[in-house]
Amino acid sequence: MKKYGIFIITLLLLFAFPTIAKAETVVKVDDEYVDPYEGMELLSENTKYYKVVNYYGTFGRELDNNSKLIKTETTEITEDEYNSAKVDNNIVTKGPVTVETNYKRVTSSIGKVGSNYRYMNSMSWKKMPAVRSNDIIGIGFLSSVEPASTPSFNISYTYTGGGSGTFTVKAFQTFNRGASCTFSMPTGTNVNSINMQFWVDVKKKNTGATISYQAAYADYAHATTTTSLIYALRHEVIQSSGIVHDSSVVGNYDTMATAGATWYGTW
Repeated sequence: MKKYGIFIITLLLLFAFPTIAKAETVVKVDDEYVDPYEGMELLSENTKYYKVVNYYGTFGRELDNNSKLIKTETTEITEDEYNSAKVDNNIVTKGPVTVETNYKRVTSSIGKVGSNYRYMNSMSWKKMPAVRSNDIIGIGFLSSVEPASTPSFNISYTYTGGGSGTFTVKAFQTFNRGASCTFSMPTGTNVNSINMQFWVDVKKKNTGATISYQAAYADYAHATTTTSLIYALRHEVIQSSGIVHDSSVVGNYDTMATAGATWYGTW
């Protein structure tokens, strides 16, 4: 696997939030939160919605990071189905098997920033997954462009009541036809929904070329079992194929079809 850049970040952010009884509050985890839309002309975007059903062998135990995944099913659904889906009681145990049903929304965007372009993946879980390890958010692109700078990542989530959550940005990676951020999911039993934005500004690989077509493919891979950083990093992002795992970890993540945004125009 050939990586064209890897930027390891060791940010450990620990926040203590005031107690709010029976309330839900949006928390921006990073004090250096950056609005990716500021200064950007939005040209194209595409949103897809997914239903994710994971089957775990729990054998009477509570679902956690050590539970064994039996199978995972991801299907694309409509916006109405996503909006009407209830997640209050999304974990059901039937004998030795525990079934977790969740929903995610993924938006791929293309925008113009100065003389370059911005490709962005905006991803939301309707409810925080029970299994939390090192997840991967990525964006695939065509070989005619390359990253103009280090990718960026925002994360925010909602929580009920008081307490605190720990969030660690692990690593940014760039490849021939894509980029990714591998990060640990926020901890804490009171964490509810979660929202993320990952983006990379791109420039022409050949400065003398004329580009008339651009495409950005948003993807997200959720770890369905405990996966260490060294294994989570064993992936590439390849254009419309999205996140492609090494064979040693392919069974540790769920999969989905990428959400692609396209734009026609002279650059």
